[in-house]
Amino acid sequence: MLVPVTVTPVLFEQMNNVPPGTSPVVGPLCALVTLATVAGIMLKARGSIGLWAPVIGIVAGSLVAAAFGVYDTARVADAPWIGLPAAAWPAIHF
Repeated sequence: MLVPVTVTPVLFEQMNNVPPGTSPVVGPLCALVTLATVAGIMLKARGSIGLWAPVIGIVAGSLVAAAFGVYDTARVADAPWIGLPAAAWPAIHF
């Protein structure tokens, strides 16, 4: 219960973080579609499909965002997908 309470302020702050020129309704609409999808699947689905409710909800919200032109795929496409972490000797610095 502590995680939803902690994440709630971030959710409401990010809900209004839409690109300039986009309708301010898009953020709350994507959140509503995601929440409704997750709640509907968890309440109505039987078997193991209920375990996939968060993933299906995120996909549904992303599809709504893509329909309104808010979903930015450039950051995902430009991300380095294969790489090695920086090698360093573990130490404590005072």
